[in-house]
Amino acid sequence: MPSDHLLIQTEILKLPPEMQNLLYACARTLAAKGADYAHEQDRLANFNEGATYLGLNPEQVWGVYVWKHVASIFKYCRSLKNESEPTWKRVMDVVVYLLLFVLFLKKRDQALPPEPGSYDVGKDS
Repeated sequence: MPSDHLLIQTEILKLPPEMQNLLYACARTLAAKGADYAHEQDRLANFNEGATYLGLNPEQVWGVYVWKHVASIFKYCRSLKNESEPTWKRVMDVVVYLLLFVLFLKKRDQALPPEPGSYDVGKDS
């Protein structure tokens, strides 16, 4: 049986190059910005600190942060124009925030994505 990393790479390589590039950019962004916004011990530190300061829960802070990027994508959908940065970067930011949200699910003991090789599309896992 191939390693988990090999399974992940195999599935990613089946995607169109543009999607592969986006996933690579997401991984690089998580690695680079993680140092600015989180601690090694707590990848959600920025949300937790914001929650304490604002009197919200961390998921609400996450929602505010991700909404900025979602709203920008909706604006692009209406006008088909970029105002500042390229829309793909906003898409990347949303994907990064969604990946971080999985850590909230873990923290709240919610169901998590299954291990590579054990996910069956269309079945509840």
